[in-house]
Amino acid sequence: MSYEYEIGGGLKSITDQCDSVTDPWNRVTTYTHDKVGRTTAIGAAGSETAYASGIKYRAFGAVKEMKLSTTAQTTVTMSYDEALRPANYIADNNAVPGNIQSASYAYGNDGLPKDITNNVNVSFNQKNEYDYAGRLKKNVVGTNVGTSYTFSQTMNYDAFNNLTHRENLMWGTYADDFTAAYANNRKAWGGTDDEYDAAGNVVYSYFNGPASLIPPGYQGRPNDDYKWWNYDAAGRMKRLEHYNTGDTKRKTAEETAYNGDGRSVLRTEFQKLKTGGVWSGWNLVQAEPSGRRRTR
Repeated sequence: MSYEYEIGGGLKSITDQCDSVTDPWNRVTTYTHDKVGRTTAIGAAGSETAYASGIKYRAFGAVKEMKLSTTAQTTVTMSYDEALRPANYIADNNAVPGNIQSASYAYGNDGLPKDITNNVNVSFNQKNEYDYAGRLKKNVVGTNVGTSYTFSQTMNYDAFNNLTHRENLMWGTYADDFTAAYANNRKAWGGTDDEYDAAGNVVYSYFNGPASLIPPGYQGRPNDDYKWWNYDAAGRMKRLEHYNTGDTKRKTAEETAYNGDGRSVLRTEFQKLKTGGVWSGWNLVQAEPSGRRRTR
């Protein structure tokens, strides 16, 4: 893919330059801006086929309204409270009676989101609780049916804000949980077993997941998941290798190259396959230089 920018730095267009055999249209997505550089349309401005059009803003810069190019055009509106926080969100179109989506937001005295009321389906209402440090300690979704919610989670932290425990419930039934301990502000155990380099970067991670996470077709095999990281002198991830024992015949790797400004300019994917008990060398799967994907 290639990108074109305006003089002020705003994105002007994106051109999909895929192989002409698989995408002969050379599709271009354009961006239209107002006099102060805010995006007013994505796609053909003024056209019903634009991905988004008629984007309007409040005086303080937040989006007030936009139209989406769905089968029947959808109009999205947002309103804000006196603190300039989202207060109401509505999405509707003429093909559906009432609103497609509608939500109202309420905040605590500390400004953190407290309640999100889903005005279309109460099963997706949300309520948040925080601890003395403003960290999320409990989140429930839906309405209380007996003694259970659609979904709920509770969380605990240590003095350094590391998550030490999380318990998830679906309809009041145990779904999943997480427990971890930390030493020198690095995870010592829990979820995955990790190793670090002198700079604190994770260089090795091992996860032995529950049977429920074993991919279809691999039941009865272990779900041991291994990852290895390498970093360059600037501490940026240079290479990641991945192997899951549920897939005993394939290993994958990903390499990232950067320019002098520290931006990613090339991402390359590799794999090695096991045939007759022997691993092959690393073979190129695809490369994405400067945002343009090439596969082989």
